[in-house]
Amino acid sequence: MKDAIENTLVIIDPEYSFCDPKGELFVPGADEDMKRTAEFLARNVASINEVIVTKDNHPRYHIGFPSFWHNRAGLEPMPFSVLSLMDDDTICDQDGNEFFPIQSLGGEYTSSIIKRYLKTVKKHIIWPFHCVEHTIGSTIVESINESLYLWEKIHNKKPVILNKGENQLVEEYSIVQPEDKVHDPNWFFLGLIKKSKTVYWAGEALSHCVKKSLMDCYNFNYKNAPKHSPSIDCNWFLLKDCSSPVSGFNKEVQELIDFCVSNEINFTESKLTL
Repeated sequence: MKDAIENTLVIIDPEYSFCDPKGELFVPGADEDMKRTAEFLARNVASINEVIVTKDNHPRYHIGFPSFWHNRAGLEPMPFSVLSLMDDDTICDQDGNEFFPIQSLGGEYTSSIIKRYLKTVKKHIIWPFHCVEHTIGSTIVESINESLYLWEKIHNKKPVILNKGENQLVEEYSIVQPEDKVHDPNWFFLGLIKKSKTVYWAGEALSHCVKKSLMDCYNFNYKNAPKHSPSIDCNWFLLKDCSSPVSGFNKEVQELIDFCVSNEINFTESKLTL
């Protein structure tokens, strides 16, 4: 393949909100995950030819935050509530409490977009504030920043930094596409992965953004590839000690493991030397 990339490292959302114990949505174990990821990159700095870092970068009034919603009494839903579009076209949490988007969004058009999204995703999780744009929560943690600086110095080029989650009307766990499956996919990211001979995956959280990004990328680049595409040599590795799940989402982790096994995606650890 022309301009093929030998080794690519993808680091999903290595941000303070997820990876620092003081973060608003700290993923247990993420601080140590990122230290191991940084060590993996530093040890293999000469052999890793491309580094792609994704970042959640949310507006304050994002559909995944309590601030986006209110009930008839003006109260916001609690974090980790699950909203669904009901048969009567109302939006309710798991206890049957009805919620509405904030009035400043305005208009039936916006309301129709939100309901179309909810109809697609079935269950929509409300998260604590995290990775809000222009706050420390959206910045990359120090251990990863230091290893990125070393990589940039050795290769004399910048890592690829890609934001997601900036559209306030749709959840976007995956760097490939939002959850509504309506918006165009991130062809730039998909193209970099397609050119890569070997891809190593790390980041947070294993149960959500890592899972969705990896699975979407595989499905777009390989499963859904046109029949006339050239043969594919998919050599991917999930660094299993460089990613952890949000507590309570073991089912989502098992779905990712099953997907990797069925599609011959490999598991390895950060002690690997390339």
